[in-house]
Amino acid sequence: MTETSLPGSVPEPQAGCHEMHWPLDNITLSGLTWPNSSEESSRPPAILLHGWLDNAMSFARLAPLLAENTTVHAVDMAGHGHSGHRPPGYSYWLMDYVGDLSELVERHFPENERYPLDL
Repeated sequence: MTETSLPGSVPEPQAGCHEMHWPLDNITLSGLTWPNSSEESSRPPAILLHGWLDNAMSFARLAPLLAENTTVHAVDMAGHGHSGHRPPGYSYWLMDYVGDLSELVERHFPENERYPLDL
């Protein structure tokens, strides 16, 4: 398979976001981050999850608006967007996505006094 970018499939630099990579034990998830445009926000970051057959770019219009109040992370789930694919023989079960999300939050978005985490 070759990598192809269609017009509009990669955010323009002026979109205010940058690509992120979050390594997990068995896969690396990718996504886009829109930093909070206000230095004084005390809100926890927002983690946006796309639907089936979609990717982080589905939030390209919404995320900049949310970033006025908090930092926004749109995650490409395994096998979507720029995230890694599962090894041959593995499936894409819903519970595997839940496990990936749990590991992502625990490893890269730890709960602390400033940013409590409610799921």
